[in-house]
Amino acid sequence: MERVLVEGIKRYKQFPAEKIAATEGFCSKKWYNTLEDKMLKQLITYSEYTSQRTHAKNAKEVCKLYGNRCPSAYASVIENIQFLSPDLLVYHGLEFSKDMFKERPSYSYWASKTGVGRSTLSYIGNLLGVTVSKSESLVFNCRSRKPALSSEQRQLMLGSLLGDGAIDKSYQFVLSQSIKHEGYLRWFYNRCKNICPSTPKPQLNRGYRGFRLSTYVLNETENLRNTFYPEGKKIVPGLIDELDAQGLAVWYMEDGGTAWHNTKSGYRPVARIFTLGFDQEDHNRMVAYFDTKWGICARIAPHKMGKKMFLRFGVKDSLKLFGVIKPFIHSDFTYKVQK
Repeated sequence: MERVLVEGIKRYKQFPAEKIAATEGFCSKKWYNTLEDKMLKQLITYSEYTSQRTHAKNAKEVCKLYGNRCPSAYASVIENIQFLSPDLLVYHGLEFSKDMFKERPSYSYWASKTGVGRSTLSYIGNLLGVTVSKSESLVFNCRSRKPALSSEQRQLMLGSLLGDGAIDKSYQFVLSQSIKHEGYLRWFYNRCKNICPSTPKPQLNRGYRGFRLSTYVLNETENLRNTFYPEGKKIVPGLIDELDAQGLAVWYMEDGGTAWHNTKSGYRPVARIFTLGFDQEDHNRMVAYFDTKWGICARIAPHKMGKKMFLRFGVKDSLKLFGVIKPFIHSDFTYKVQK
């Protein structure tokens, strides 16, 4: 169907507001499909609508079907709408299309651009067969802020994604720490204030108290999500080669640890990074990174937990690693780099 006849809209004025057609039903795709011929000829009145939908006994029932809105609430809106096609209409001289709501799914955004109220825009979206959910709008509104990551923030995020950090399905970077390491999380937050909606929040996870930090949804976090989770499971991507000393320190603080090895000269520290969630290919990439970037030999060691693996460093390589990352180690984790 190419258009809804303007005559139908004009005839709309003939009916009292409380008895007019439910405007959602008047223009929804479902009505296009089931009553196309009738729509081309005239507007469906309220009585015709209820006869078609026997379970909708009155206007109140119709409201429940269409988002608790009174069928007459948008009478003045429909009088000023002109359909150019099923996917394009004009309202008070402004063009609205289905594609624009899909590209930028936020009524708040379009309200600021057009001066049309969000409620009216929501209704116009429904007329075009588009429904913007709250989650879609939230994601778009957050991403539209677009604060670019600084080089330091990118390093913090890269290092943490190899450690305890994650990017969820809504493209928010999140990082949780125990209450013991609240200071570290606040140190992290202080360097990422402009991309975080709030300070770290307390959380209770499996009986353990801690704190959780989250960022806005950004273009960069969306790209990182697609890079680190290409099939839904976290991997070690080629981006590891970009990791500098600060990013490496973040990774080690979150997932690293020190054991003490008995040598002829006494007990010496042996660094380990618990990379249990990664597979053999990911470990090979990590080993190559340490060798190429820092000249440090990392060995893949089996873990007692089944087929899990982790990285282990010899005494000399551990001391070399500590020399690289120690300037960036937070006071909460200085025990991990003791020589």
